[in-house]
Amino acid sequence: MTGVVLWLLWMGFATWSWQRTPEGLLRWDALADSAAGPSLAGAWVWHSEAYKDGVTLLRVDAVLDLQDRVLLRLHNPDAVSSWAWVERARDPLRWNEFRRALMAHQRQGCAIQ
Repeated sequence: MTGVVLWLLWMGFATWSWQRTPEGLLRWDALADSAAGPSLAGAWVWHSEAYKDGVTLLRVDAVLDLQDRVLLRLHNPDAVSSWAWVERARDPLRWNEFRRALMAHQRQGCAIQ
């Protein structure tokens, strides 16, 4: 019985969290100055209801990579981080480009730190 209650609580929390996931556009700008420092080339820019003009992110971490969707942690300059699911189904033609940019930028950040 306790297991069922815990499972229901977890499902409720998961649903609540999923509905609060931010919606927006994440794009890589190779010409932008990185908010993380001048040693990094390019930057991730997040556009959403809260950031209509876009905000240059300090860092984007791929927390969970399921090949056709990726859970990201977005770190903005206001020291606020948020979570976002990026799904291949949203733009299948550009999915491989996105993954290459994400992985290349993470390797670049690791090499510099």
